[in-house]
Amino acid sequence: DNYTGRSLFDSHHHLNITDNHFDIVKGHLLDALRELRAPNDIIAQVGDVFESGRKDCIAVANTKSNTQTINDVSLYKKL
Repeated sequence: DNYTGRSLFDSHHHLNITDNHFDIVKGHLLDALRELRAPNDIIAQVGDVFESGRKDCIAVANTKSNTQTINDVSLYKKL
């Protein structure tokens, strides 16, 4: 069956996701797969598929400063 929900762009463009945020989530995903001892070729494929969605997830007008991104990451790591 084909997915019929909202597109990646429609689901994410309003969230002001930065490249840094995207990289952090991608890193967590790949780290989780490594921790679960997934085969390296599968991890690489998942990374490629995840990366293919970058352009649809990143906010076009990225106005967040690097300081805000660093604060976001620090807050996330405390959770």
